[in-house]
Amino acid sequence: METRSKLPLPDAFVQFLDDNGIDPCIYTTNSAHLTPRYIRLKPGCEEQLEAIEADLKCTLEKVEWLPNFHSLLPDIQIASSKAYQDGKIYGIDAASGAAVSALNISPGDHVLDLCAAPGAKLCMILELLGNSGSVTGVDVARHRLAACRTLIQKYSLGDHCRLFVADGASFSLLPIRAHSEFKSLNNREFGLKGDELLYKEWTSRRPWKERKKAIKERENSSLQLISHKEDPEMIYYGRQSGVVGLSKSELFQTVSSHETSRYGYDKVLVDAECTHDGSIKHIQKFENWGWTTLERRVLDAERTDDLTVLQFRLLTNGFNLLKVGGYLVYSTCSLTCAQNEDVVEKFLSLNTCAELLEIDGSKCWPCKSGRIPNTLRFDPLTSRTSGLFVAKFTKLASSPSFTQSAKLNKKDLSVTQRKAGWSRNKLTFGNPTHHGDFYAERPNARVTSCQFDESLTSVSDVEDLSGTSSSRGNREEEHEERIEELDEFDEDVDEFIFLEGDKFDIQCIQSMLPSILGKP
Repeated sequence: METRSKLPLPDAFVQFLDDNGIDPCIYTTNSAHLTPRYIRLKPGCEEQLEAIEADLKCTLEKVEWLPNFHSLLPDIQIASSKAYQDGKIYGIDAASGAAVSALNISPGDHVLDLCAAPGAKLCMILELLGNSGSVTGVDVARHRLAACRTLIQKYSLGDHCRLFVADGASFSLLPIRAHSEFKSLNNREFGLKGDELLYKEWTSRRPWKERKKAIKERENSSLQLISHKEDPEMIYYGRQSGVVGLSKSELFQTVSSHETSRYGYDKVLVDAECTHDGSIKHIQKFENWGWTTLERRVLDAERTDDLTVLQFRLLTNGFNLLKVGGYLVYSTCSLTCAQNEDVVEKFLSLNTCAELLEIDGSKCWPCKSGRIPNTLRFDPLTSRTSGLFVAKFTKLASSPSFTQSAKLNKKDLSVTQRKAGWSRNKLTFGNPTHHGDFYAERPNARVTSCQFDESLTSVSDVEDLSGTSSSRGNREEEHEERIEELDEFDEDVDEFIFLEGDKFDIQCIQSMLPSILGKP
């Protein structure tokens, strides 16, 4: 077989690689262009390997470090093979398979694939779950998510899956398992409206009026992107996905951050949109499209800045939807630090309950360590795969920590503070178990006036929700002790700190600020 010639790189792209510390040899050496393609065998088809090889007219090489994966020559086409048409194999790069493997999926898990298209990783997740758990796939592009739907139906993997056209940076629906538990937890009642219907089993045969409306909507938007302000559009759900029998109000109910921590997803995959500079096949396309297109899509600084903002938002939202103790994998097929390590560092600095984990089994993977410990980088030269960055996180239960705070303007509260007689101009609110909380030993205590009006004239103006009143003398003494504990963390008397606790995070604080400040 002829080897491909070296890919000529424009000066602007070479400078881009140098600025980002990326080895140009990844794109220019012949060996890089001989990176094999990979397929995954559907479980149960291992005994048919010889027949599949005969069908493809090539030898499949087992990938020892990744179960059910095989490599083949890069120019072999699989779409026309009987094995592909019969749903026995599908194409997926080994690096992408490694990202899914890093999730450590177990039977019964509820998994969120926040950027699901084109769907190969979604299929692998569903295969690993088997006949259990659920998978929620989300993508902002309707036509790409429709391709996911076709894929999971082709491989008969859709029973436990539901697909939503939505902005992954704002998607907020939890696994179906949560609904019955939320009802008992919060005594919520979902009274059905007279015209509210329950979801029946999914069928692709929709009424003509509905299909006509969908066609018109697609014609009106060539990109078929959903606005972040719109509700998610569910375009598929399986019989065992938990949707059947629910009403729309039950499916789209909103929940608190505390409920999310307890009833969120067990595993979340955020394979974020990126510049795709780690994919040689993608870069090769610009030879035909024109290098000016590369400069616009990959090298443009403004677009890259927009992408890193989006990547951070996707990672943050995915983590918000993760339950405590769950795992999240963040990946991109970019090799730039800006879209990988820089995003991870920023995220860790703002999320004290996030911990970066070593990926189980990764020591035998053919990849390099990233610039942050426990992150991994695949590239064509090192790994014989497409380029991919992978980082794995877990969510910790909130612990006594003073590292995360929200600041208020001193002039908004100074009058009230002086009347309240609280020393050093400090107010602390947080979980009752928090070490720095004035009410640390009173689990049901709260300030009577959340608006901080002038009726709050002393620390005795505190009521106990269990019905007992506080002792002013003891509480003032206790408060002074708490203030001493806080001195080393915040010496600036112009700042007011709000401490994070088990059920009281920064989002809760932000939502309470209008009430605290007495604003509508």
